[in-house]
Amino acid sequence: MKKMNPQVPTVVHRHELQMTSGLEVDGVWRNAGAVYTMRGHPVLDRLIPPDWSVSWTTLPDHRPLDPHLHPIESHVAIVNGRAHLTGQQQLLVDAGTVVQVPPWHLHGFSRVEDKTFWAITWQRSPQSLFYEDGLVYFETSDAAKGRINSDTKKQHVALQRCQILPADDAIKFRAKAITPEFFTIDLATKASVKIQTLGPTLIFATVSDSEVSMGSKRYTLTEGDTFALDSGNPRNELHLRRRSPDAHIGILVFPLSGQPA
Repeated sequence: MKKMNPQVPTVVHRHELQMTSGLEVDGVWRNAGAVYTMRGHPVLDRLIPPDWSVSWTTLPDHRPLDPHLHPIESHVAIVNGRAHLTGQQQLLVDAGTVVQVPPWHLHGFSRVEDKTFWAITWQRSPQSLFYEDGLVYFETSDAAKGRINSDTKKQHVALQRCQILPADDAIKFRAKAITPEFFTIDLATKASVKIQTLGPTLIFATVSDSEVSMGSKRYTLTEGDTFALDSGNPRNELHLRRRSPDAHIGILVFPLSGQPA
Protein backbone atom coordinates (compact mmCIF):
# COMPACT_ATOMS: atom_id res chain seq x y z
CA MET A 1 0.00 0.00 0.00
CA LYS A 2 1.23 3.47 -0.88
CA LYS A 3 2.31 5.45 2.19
CA MET A 4 0.32 8.61 2.83
CA ASN A 5 1.58 11.55 4.87
CA PRO A 6 -1.02 13.07 7.22
CA GLN A 7 0.89 16.40 7.04
CA VAL A 8 -0.16 16.64 3.39
CA PRO A 9 -3.80 17.77 3.07
CA THR A 10 -6.08 14.88 2.19
CA VAL A 11 -9.77 14.81 1.27
CA VAL A 12 -11.52 11.67 2.54
CA HIS A 13 -14.85 10.88 0.92
CA ARG A 14 -17.56 9.21 2.96
CA HIS A 15 -17.60 6.10 0.77
CA GLU A 16 -13.95 5.47 1.71
CA LEU A 17 -14.91 4.91 5.37
CA GLN A 18 -16.18 1.69 6.92
CA MET A 19 -19.91 1.91 7.63
CA THR A 20 -22.23 -0.03 9.90
CA SER A 21 -26.02 0.22 9.97
CA GLY A 22 -26.55 -1.75 13.16
CA LEU A 23 -25.87 -4.86 15.18
CA GLU A 24 -27.62 -8.12 15.88
CA VAL A 25 -28.13 -8.50 19.62
CA ASP A 26 -29.57 -11.78 20.98
CA GLY A 27 -31.00 -12.56 17.56
CA VAL A 28 -32.67 -9.13 17.20
CA TRP A 29 -31.45 -6.48 14.74
CA ARG A 30 -30.76 -3.10 16.35
CA ASN A 31 -30.55 -0.05 14.09
CA ALA A 32 -27.59 2.32 14.23
CA GLY A 33 -28.67 4.56 11.36
CA ALA A 34 -25.40 4.75 9.43
CA VAL A 35 -22.13 5.19 11.35
CA TYR A 36 -19.01 5.89 9.26
CA THR A 37 -15.90 5.35 11.37
CA MET A 38 -12.69 7.22 10.59
CA ARG A 39 -10.68 4.45 12.19
CA GLY A 40 -9.19 2.10 9.61
CA HIS A 41 -8.47 4.80 7.04
CA PRO A 42 -4.69 4.94 6.37
CA VAL A 43 -4.44 8.75 6.67
CA LEU A 44 -6.97 9.32 9.43
CA ASP A 45 -5.50 6.54 11.59
CA ARG A 46 -2.18 8.39 11.61
CA LEU A 47 -3.68 11.85 12.08
CA ILE A 48 -6.28 11.30 14.80
CA PRO A 49 -4.57 10.80 18.19
CA PRO A 50 -4.59 7.09 19.07
CA ASP A 51 -6.75 7.53 22.18
CA TRP A 52 -9.62 9.17 20.25
CA SER A 53 -12.17 7.99 17.70
CA VAL A 54 -14.30 10.08 15.32
CA SER A 55 -17.29 9.16 13.16
CA TRP A 56 -19.88 10.59 10.82
CA THR A 57 -23.42 9.55 11.83
CA THR A 58 -26.58 9.91 9.76
CA LEU A 59 -30.13 8.53 9.78
CA PRO A 60 -30.92 7.48 6.20
CA ASP A 61 -34.48 6.65 5.14
CA HIS A 62 -35.73 7.69 8.59
CA ARG A 63 -34.08 4.66 10.19
CA PRO A 64 -33.47 5.43 13.87
CA LEU A 65 -30.40 5.02 15.99
CA ASP A 66 -31.93 2.73 18.59
CA PRO A 67 -31.42 3.57 22.30
CA HIS A 68 -28.09 2.21 23.56
CA LEU A 69 -25.35 2.81 26.14
CA HIS A 70 -21.58 3.27 26.16
CA PRO A 71 -19.19 2.73 29.08
CA ILE A 72 -17.44 6.01 28.16
CA GLU A 73 -18.50 9.62 27.62
CA SER A 74 -19.43 10.56 24.07
CA HIS A 75 -19.88 13.87 22.24
CA VAL A 76 -22.37 14.27 19.38
CA ALA A 77 -22.33 17.51 17.35
CA ILE A 78 -25.51 17.92 15.31
CA VAL A 79 -24.41 19.63 12.11
CA ASN A 80 -27.47 19.31 9.87
CA GLY A 81 -31.17 18.67 10.44
CA ARG A 82 -33.17 17.96 13.59
CA ALA A 83 -33.82 14.79 15.57
CA HIS A 84 -35.46 13.50 18.73
CA LEU A 85 -33.07 12.43 21.45
CA THR A 86 -34.60 9.19 22.78
CA GLY A 87 -33.82 6.90 25.69
CA GLN A 88 -33.64 8.20 29.26
CA GLN A 89 -34.32 11.75 28.09
CA GLN A 90 -36.75 12.96 25.41
CA LEU A 91 -35.48 16.15 23.77
CA LEU A 92 -35.51 17.84 20.38
CA VAL A 93 -31.99 18.60 19.16
CA ASP A 94 -31.07 20.60 16.09
CA ALA A 95 -28.08 21.75 14.07
CA GLY A 96 -25.60 23.66 16.20
CA THR A 97 -26.14 21.53 19.30
CA VAL A 98 -23.40 19.44 20.90
CA VAL A 99 -24.81 16.61 23.03
CA GLN A 100 -22.46 15.44 25.79
CA VAL A 101 -23.61 11.94 26.76
CA PRO A 102 -22.35 10.61 30.13
CA PRO A 103 -21.20 6.98 30.52
CA TRP A 104 -23.96 4.37 30.73
CA HIS A 105 -26.68 6.84 29.73
CA LEU A 106 -29.37 5.30 27.51
CA HIS A 107 -29.71 7.43 24.37
CA GLY A 108 -30.66 7.25 20.72
CA PHE A 109 -31.85 9.48 17.87
CA SER A 110 -34.77 9.52 15.42
CA ARG A 111 -35.40 11.96 12.58
CA VAL A 112 -38.30 14.40 12.75
CA GLU A 113 -38.15 15.85 9.21
CA ASP A 114 -37.15 14.99 5.66
CA LYS A 115 -34.04 17.19 5.83
CA THR A 116 -30.83 15.18 5.96
CA PHE A 117 -29.59 14.53 9.51
CA TRP A 118 -25.83 14.57 10.03
CA ALA A 119 -23.75 14.47 13.20
CA ILE A 120 -20.07 14.26 14.08
CA THR A 121 -19.24 12.11 17.10
CA TRP A 122 -16.01 11.74 19.06
CA GLN A 123 -14.98 9.74 22.12
CA ARG A 124 -11.84 9.01 24.09
CA SER A 125 -11.44 5.51 22.74
CA PRO A 126 -8.90 3.95 20.36
CA GLN A 127 -11.79 2.19 18.59
CA SER A 128 -15.11 3.49 17.29
CA LEU A 129 -17.99 2.59 19.56
CA PHE A 130 -19.92 0.41 17.13
CA TYR A 131 -16.88 -1.51 15.94
CA GLU A 132 -15.54 -3.04 19.16
CA ASP A 133 -17.06 -5.48 21.65
CA GLY A 134 -17.83 -3.94 25.03
CA LEU A 135 -18.27 -0.39 23.76
CA VAL A 136 -22.00 -0.43 22.91
CA TYR A 137 -24.97 -2.10 24.61
CA PHE A 138 -28.56 -1.87 23.39
CA GLU A 139 -31.32 -1.50 25.96
CA THR A 140 -32.53 -5.09 25.61
CA SER A 141 -29.25 -6.65 26.76
CA ASP A 142 -28.89 -7.83 30.35
CA ALA A 143 -25.75 -5.69 30.79
CA ALA A 144 -27.64 -2.58 29.68
CA LYS A 145 -30.62 -3.29 31.92
CA GLY A 146 -28.35 -3.58 34.93
CA ARG A 147 -26.69 -0.27 34.18
CA ILE A 148 -29.96 1.55 33.48
CA ASN A 149 -31.30 0.47 36.87
CA SER A 150 -28.25 1.82 38.69
CA ASP A 151 -27.81 5.33 40.12
CA THR A 152 -26.20 6.49 36.87
CA LYS A 153 -29.70 6.89 35.43
CA LYS A 154 -29.88 10.17 37.35
CA GLN A 155 -27.21 11.65 35.13
CA HIS A 156 -28.42 13.82 32.29
CA VAL A 157 -26.97 14.74 28.94
CA ALA A 158 -25.44 18.21 28.70
CA LEU A 159 -26.45 20.36 25.75
CA GLN A 160 -24.13 23.05 24.42
CA ARG A 161 -24.19 25.20 21.31
CA CYS A 162 -21.41 24.78 18.79
CA GLN A 163 -18.87 27.56 18.76
CA ILE A 164 -20.23 29.37 15.69
CA LEU A 165 -17.52 31.73 14.57
CA PRO A 166 -17.98 34.98 12.67
CA ALA A 167 -16.47 35.11 9.24
CA ASP A 168 -13.63 37.46 10.20
CA ASP A 169 -10.64 38.10 7.98
CA ALA A 170 -8.56 35.50 9.82
CA ILE A 171 -9.41 32.88 12.43
CA LYS A 172 -6.86 30.89 14.42
CA PHE A 173 -7.72 27.49 15.84
CA ARG A 174 -5.91 25.67 18.60
CA ALA A 175 -7.42 23.26 21.10
CA LYS A 176 -6.96 24.85 24.52
CA ALA A 177 -7.70 21.80 26.66
CA ILE A 178 -6.81 18.14 26.72
CA THR A 179 -9.93 17.28 24.70
CA PRO A 180 -10.82 18.12 21.07
CA GLU A 181 -12.67 21.34 20.36
CA PHE A 182 -15.42 21.65 17.75
CA PHE A 183 -16.24 24.82 15.80
CA THR A 184 -18.60 25.69 12.95
CA ILE A 185 -18.40 28.39 10.30
CA ASP A 186 -21.34 29.61 8.21
CA LEU A 187 -19.88 30.44 4.81
CA ALA A 188 -23.22 31.86 3.66
CA THR A 189 -22.27 35.16 5.31
CA LYS A 190 -18.95 35.53 3.53
CA ALA A 191 -17.59 34.01 0.34
CA SER A 192 -14.09 33.35 1.72
CA VAL A 193 -12.54 32.91 5.18
CA LYS A 194 -8.86 32.62 6.07
CA ILE A 195 -7.94 30.29 8.94
CA GLN A 196 -4.86 28.92 10.69
CA THR A 197 -4.81 25.77 12.79
CA LEU A 198 -2.25 24.26 15.14
CA GLY A 199 -2.64 20.55 15.78
CA PRO A 200 -4.33 17.63 14.00
CA THR A 201 -7.35 19.13 12.25
CA LEU A 202 -10.44 17.70 10.54
CA ILE A 203 -12.63 20.00 8.41
CA PHE A 204 -16.07 18.60 7.61
CA ALA A 205 -18.34 19.65 4.76
CA THR A 206 -21.54 19.54 6.79
CA VAL A 207 -23.95 21.34 4.45
CA SER A 208 -23.56 21.73 0.66
CA ASP A 209 -20.27 22.24 -1.18
CA SER A 210 -17.21 24.20 -0.13
CA GLU A 211 -13.55 24.52 -1.03
CA VAL A 212 -10.32 24.50 0.97
CA SER A 213 -7.14 25.92 -0.52
CA MET A 214 -3.60 25.82 0.83
CA GLY A 215 -1.05 27.69 -1.25
CA SER A 216 -1.74 26.97 -4.90
CA LYS A 217 -3.64 23.74 -4.21
CA ARG A 218 -7.44 23.63 -4.02
CA TYR A 219 -9.61 20.88 -2.60
CA THR A 220 -13.34 20.61 -3.28
CA LEU A 221 -15.52 19.25 -0.48
CA THR A 222 -19.04 17.95 -0.97
CA GLU A 223 -21.44 17.18 1.90
CA GLY A 224 -20.03 14.30 3.95
CA ASP A 225 -16.38 14.85 2.95
CA THR A 226 -13.56 15.34 5.46
CA PHE A 227 -10.42 17.44 4.86
CA ALA A 228 -7.58 16.15 7.05
CA LEU A 229 -4.38 18.01 7.94
CA ASP A 230 -1.81 17.54 10.69
CA SER A 231 -1.04 21.23 11.06
CA GLY A 232 2.06 21.47 13.24
CA ASN A 233 3.13 24.70 11.56
CA PRO A 234 1.14 27.79 12.68
CA ARG A 235 2.11 29.50 9.42
CA ASN A 236 0.03 27.03 7.45
CA GLU A 237 -2.81 29.17 6.14
CA LEU A 238 -6.02 27.76 4.74
CA HIS A 239 -8.71 29.56 2.77
CA LEU A 240 -12.28 28.31 3.02
CA ARG A 241 -14.61 29.23 0.19
CA ARG A 242 -18.26 28.48 -0.41
CA ARG A 243 -19.28 26.70 -3.59
CA SER A 244 -22.97 26.66 -2.64
CA PRO A 245 -25.03 29.52 -1.18
CA ASP A 246 -25.75 27.71 2.11
CA ALA A 247 -22.33 26.14 2.70
CA HIS A 248 -21.42 25.28 6.31
CA ILE A 249 -18.33 23.56 7.64
CA GLY A 250 -17.35 22.00 10.95
CA ILE A 251 -13.82 21.98 12.35
CA LEU A 252 -12.52 19.51 14.96
CA VAL A 253 -9.10 20.40 16.35
CA PHE A 254 -7.12 18.02 18.55
CA PRO A 255 -4.58 19.21 21.12
CA LEU A 256 -0.94 18.93 20.24
CA SER A 257 0.76 15.95 21.85
CA GLY A 258 1.99 16.87 25.31
CA GLN A 259 0.06 20.12 25.45
CA PRO A 260 -0.95 21.01 29.02
CA ALA A 261 -4.59 21.32 30.04
